[in-house]
Amino acid sequence: MRARLEAAPTADMWVHLGDLTKDEACYEKAWEISDGSCARAKLKLGSQSMRDEQWDDAHTHLQEALAVKPPPQGSAVFEAHGLSLVQIGEYERAVKSLQEAARRGLAQAGSVSSSVSL
Repeated sequence: MRARLEAAPTADMWVHLGDLTKDEACYEKAWEISDGSCARAKLKLGSQSMRDEQWDDAHTHLQEALAVKPPPQGSAVFEAHGLSLVQIGEYERAVKSLQEAARRGLAQAGSVSSSVSL
C-alpha cells in the first residue's frame, strides 16, 4: 500500500492506511492532499479526539467535516458535534446541533417505518 501511496497518493488511500495503522497523521495527510475536501478524514480525527476527550479538537474536526459534506442521513455526526460543543461550553450551538441530530434521527426512523409497512 505504501508503494501505491508513493506512486499515486489519494486521500482515500491515506484514510485506509490510517484505518489500518490507527495513525492520525494518515488522516491529516488525507485532509492535506484533498485540499480540505475529505470529510471522512476529519470524521476520523473528530472521533479520535472525542475518545481522547480533546473537546476543542473534536469540535473543530467535526465542524470541518460537516462543512464539507453533511451526512445524507442518520444523526451520529450531528450528535457527536453537539456533545463536543457541550463539553466546551457552547450550549446554544450545541442545542442546534443536537436538534439537527434528533430531526435526522426522526426522519430516518420515519423512512424505516414506512419501508417496513410496504
